[in-house]
Amino acid sequence: MNNIVTTVQQLSALQTTTYIYAVLVLVVAFAVAFGIANAIAWQGGNDRSYIKRRITTAIIGLLASLGYWLYCIAVVADNVRNQGFRAQYENTAALALGLIVVGYVGLCFLVAVVARKSKFGSILGAEKEH
Repeated sequence: MNNIVTTVQQLSALQTTTYIYAVLVLVVAFAVAFGIANAIAWQGGNDRSYIKRRITTAIIGLLASLGYWLYCIAVVADNVRNQGFRAQYENTAALALGLIVVGYVGLCFLVAVVARKSKFGSILGAEKEH
C-alpha cells in the first residue's frame, strides 16, 4: 500500500481491507497446513506421525498470524500519519490477529473432528482406520 491515510473514509476502507486479508490469510494457512498434514506419511508400528502433523499445524498457524500482524504494524500502519487514526488501525490489526488465531484454531478443530480418521484428523490423536 502506497497511499497515505488522511481521512476517516480511507481509514474505514483500510480497516475493511485488513479484515478481508485476515480471512484470506486464515484460509491459505489452513490450506497449507491441511496439505502438509496429508503429505506426512503414516508410520508403521507405534505410529507417532500425528505429533509431526500437530506441530506442523501449530507452527503454520503461528507463522501466518504473527506474520500478518507484523506486516500490518510494520508496513501498513506507517501509512497512517494521524495518531488517532493510527491507534484505531493498530486496534484493527490486533483484532485481525485474534480473528486469524481463533478462526484457524476453530477451522482446524472442526475439520479434524469431522474427518476424525483422516491424516488431518489425527492431530487430535485419532488412530488411523485399519
